[in-house]
Amino acid sequence: CKNHWCVSRCVALICLANAMCLIPALSLGADDNASPAEVMDAFNTAIDRGDAKAAASLPTRDATVFEMGLADRSRRDSEGLHLKLDIEFARTTTRTLVSRRQGADGSLHWILSLYKGEGTFEGKRVLGSTAETALLRQVAGRWRIAHLHWSTHDALLEEAKPNAK
Repeated sequence: CKNHWCVSRCVALICLANAMCLIPALSLGADDNASPAEVMDAFNTAIDRGDAKAAASLPTRDATVFEMGLADRSRRDSEGLHLKLDIEFARTTTRTLVSRRQGADGSLHWILSLYKGEGTFEGKRVLGSTAETALLRQVAGRWRIAHLHWSTHDALLEEAKPNAK
């Protein structure tokens, strides 16, 4: 029957499309059995390396990112301008993990990290700290980033304090 062949082909194409969507999620840049902290480290390392594809593979599709008072409401939104700017910033600055606390409740894991950073961005000296709040949840047995919130405090921006001694 022609209809049976068409339906079978459509089902096969849908299954193939779903499998293709999982491929980026399987390429962690870290082991597939990575802990939530290892997933966050892989995400931040990918940004530091300038590897947008690896960084974009770790958030869930509906992940939200709060940064600089703005909200990206999905992984697709975040892959736009913000991820590119984060990679640009990481290329000219260094960041050091100062402290990290974490906990879990079932399939939800939270990680609170504090970083110190310094460098030069767009011709300005940058010295400051970043607080990173991450919520991760299990998707198909793997930890994925469901929410990120970055808050930055500038300890010193030379342009902002021209008379500092």
